[in-house]
Amino acid sequence: MKNCFAENVFLLWVTAIAFSPLACGDGCSKEQTRALLEIRNSANGLAFAGWDGRDCCEAEDIECGGTNGGVSEIILDGFGMAPSSSTWYPNVTLFTLFDELEVLYLVNMQIGGGLQPFCQLKHLVVLDLGYNRLEGIIPSCLGMIENIEEIHISNNRLHGNLPPSIFSKQSKITDFDVANNQLEGVLSSSTFDNASSLESLDLSDNLFHGNLPQSIFSQESKIMYLYAFSNQLEGVLSFSIFANASRLMHLDLSSNKDLEIETESPSWVPTFQLSYLNLANCSLNKKNGHVFPSFISTQFLLDYLDLSHNLIDGSVPWELLLLNTSIQVLSLRSNQIDGSLSFGCFAQTSSLKAFDISENNVTGSLPENIGHLLPHLFYVDMSSNALEGIIPSSFGNLSFEILDLSNNKLSELGKERKKWMKSKRVSYGVNDIADMCRWGELDRDLLTLIFLRVPEYDISRVRLVCKSWLAVMEDPFFKIMIVMDIVEKIRGEYEDM
Repeated sequence: MKNCFAENVFLLWVTAIAFSPLACGDGCSKEQTRALLEIRNSANGLAFAGWDGRDCCEAEDIECGGTNGGVSEIILDGFGMAPSSSTWYPNVTLFTLFDELEVLYLVNMQIGGGLQPFCQLKHLVVLDLGYNRLEGIIPSCLGMIENIEEIHISNNRLHGNLPPSIFSKQSKITDFDVANNQLEGVLSSSTFDNASSLESLDLSDNLFHGNLPQSIFSQESKIMYLYAFSNQLEGVLSFSIFANASRLMHLDLSSNKDLEIETESPSWVPTFQLSYLNLANCSLNKKNGHVFPSFISTQFLLDYLDLSHNLIDGSVPWELLLLNTSIQVLSLRSNQIDGSLSFGCFAQTSSLKAFDISENNVTGSLPENIGHLLPHLFYVDMSSNALEGIIPSSFGNLSFEILDLSNNKLSELGKERKKWMKSKRVSYGVNDIADMCRWGELDRDLLTLIFLRVPEYDISRVRLVCKSWLAVMEDPFFKIMIVMDIVEKIRGEYEDM
């Protein structure tokens, strides 16, 4: 009897566990449910809007994947919701009730206050508080959360220096994003001494000054993505500090006008293969005559390159740059590049889609086969150079969205130009029309087609550059066509919504 009674008690116990709320996947206790309801009521309608207050694991913004079936992720994203003028000051203590919470994602939730309360969340692996209204300094205790791997606090109102101990000796942080705040101070090498796990670092759009610390790029470095654009970095930065960063793929140091970047000395050999490089609006190779960086020829996976506004002087190895890499976007705008645009005798085609060499000193004629060698071009700006001759007929095979050849010495229109201008593949701007004025009279039908593809905000400016075409613009038929074109654009945008 005793054994039978014991067995019955055991079965009742097993049954109770099997059908308890936690076993069924409802990972919230009553206390946790009350906490979620309090969070929802305080969040100005931005949190758990569709949750009925019962099984929390059924809520759209919650994931239950903890060891004991508890809440492991809370993901709240205010993008796409009606913006609130009210600031949310969450009671962070409520989140501590979820002892299996590893991912807290509160993006664009109008959160105010400071970061210090979030240090209470001892089990976090990922913390994303981007696009909020957080103020104050970054507390070092964030980096001391034992298992924290990702900290995203970009697009807030944070100020002060990076805390020197944000990367602790046991740091596991792989992603650290503080972009678009008002952070300042020198980037100390000691701050990054323990950042050996770091893979992605975004310091952009702040007020940091000084230079980049070399400790980020040691032989043990795992850094893959580094963004430090739009700061106040200064001094001389030798590219040789990146030599051992073998995993580096994205590098953006643009818009640091007082930063002198030297790629040629001292001598070094890159161990990385970049896919994205932006050094626009720096001071490039000032000590070496502003030459074009030679290491670019070793980057065979590069698909985005921006070296604009750098006073680069001399010629550019177009053959290597355009035809020996996978490059898709190339901007060399506003430099002092000279020589002709020559591709030699290469026969293979390039993957280039956007090409900007405007405001340089490029001379000579455009290669006749440019449209065949660069068949994917849709954005081209070669304005303000010294190009001569006829526009190549091979351009007629391309589907341009933007083509600007204004302010050159192109002197002949050519039959092919008329043919592909009628193809409706080209968008025109005031500069293009100004050039056409200089080239001579065009037939009335062609003028109408051209004007129909001028952006609406440019139409009123056309008279300033081409008064003789006023008759076409005043034509009632032309005005009707403009209205019909705008209606079609609006209809297309509506259908895409």
